[in-house]
Amino acid sequence: MNTKNNVVLITGGSSGIGLAFAKKFLSEENKVIIVGRSVQKLAAVKMEFPKVIIEAADITDEKSIDMLAEKYNDVNILINNAGVHNECSFKNGIEDFPKLRNEIETNFIAPVMMAERFIPHLIGHERAAIINITSYFAISPKPSAPIYSATKAAMRSFTKSLRMQLMDTHIKVFDVAPPIIDTPLTAKISPNVKKMKPEELIEIVWKDLKNDKYDIYPGLSKLFYILSRVNPQYLERKVMAITLK
Repeated sequence: MNTKNNVVLITGGSSGIGLAFAKKFLSEENKVIIVGRSVQKLAAVKMEFPKVIIEAADITDEKSIDMLAEKYNDVNILINNAGVHNECSFKNGIEDFPKLRNEIETNFIAPVMMAERFIPHLIGHERAAIINITSYFAISPKPSAPIYSATKAAMRSFTKSLRMQLMDTHIKVFDVAPPIIDTPLTAKISPNVKKMKPEELIEIVWKDLKNDKYDIYPGLSKLFYILSRVNPQYLERKVMAITLK
């Protein structure tokens, strides 16, 4: 993938992985649009990086997605990064099911709709890409976060299908499956759990994007992937032991 002179739209771009992507693309002469729900967070990013374009929008709202696709029809790289992570126990009962519904809509339905709306524009470019951010919990689920894990697994499957469907186009489809990253999304996770810095993640991912490596497993994710192939039962036991403490 060519990483220069692109028009890049990033959902969840005001913090964490999305912001790290935005800073990296800005450093390589790209036009960058970041999308988020918080006007305050977007404004803070704009203050620090004046060249970034900010757009306040809720990607779980179909009309917002229509607006983004119409307004930014020159985008040739779409990064579906926005995500929600909730822990819940079906054994103990779900007190706030709308929260889980929002998690499904944010993590899966929204990026599917984003892809559907932007592909007609992307297909007209000589070089284009869709980068979907999944998780190593898409490989082996986190028992305490069943909806998050399931939506990321769904995104992983969707990404592979989309890649196959678009093989005869110029659109390259990437799956980035990070381990636990030090972002606002993981702030409540125990400080004893090792977290990768967003900037470290992007440096690893960047090399793979440039080399057209379509399935990207940074850091511990690579071990997850290998174990899922050779000894999935062992991997599941280890994930359960760590995440259900």
